Amino acid sequence: MNTFALNPSLALPQYQYAPGEAVFCPQDVLLLCTEGVVVLSVVHANGDEGLLGLITPGLMFGLPLSSTPSAYGAVALTRVRLKAIHLAELKRSTQLGQQLTFSMMECLRRSEEFLAIANQRRVHERFTALLLMLAQRIGRKTERGILIDVRLTHQQIANAISATRVTVTRLMVNYRQRGLISDSHQQILIPDLEKLQES
Repeated sequence: MNTFALNPSLALPQYQYAPGEAVFCPQDVLLLCTEGVVVLSVVHANGDEGLLGLITPGLMFGLPLSSTPSAYGAVALTRVRLKAIHLAELKRSTQLGQQLTFSMMECLRRSEEFLAIANQRRVHERFTALLLMLAQRIGRKTERGILIDVRLTHQQIANAISATRVTVTRLMVNYRQRGLISDSHQQILIPDLEKLQES
């Protein structure tokens, strides 16, 4: 799993979370991921949950970046290390602001990725696009193919592509039968990335 380091001269509070733990997001604090993967979600007015994105090392998240802070949630998918950056500290430190500029730019690019996936018309196209994005962002090369090295539930995948859990389960079975993926213990292996792209 990749890591990210800030200038060591910048002493910032650090927090650790185990897989499955909810991440506490204080007001007026940005959280910078230095190790691991965090899933962001939002609960809509009707109670449905939507997946907002995956945070990997070098990316920031937190209530100051959310338009719906009361419905905002973050959960560690792996062991996670985070640095806490108070907005007041960010305003005072030019050096800190400069280091975080590229992190913010990457956050915007990731948001566009999720919007591009959501805007695809057919559900199988959204599913394929999500798998390709996950392979690129958090995939790990193995002898058998690209392993998406986090455990995502069918419901989390459904939330990400605006589908039902039942639909995702059917897609998983179909893609597995066609040799596009294999899965075990909620981890997905892509044997042939080009074959998946062409599907």
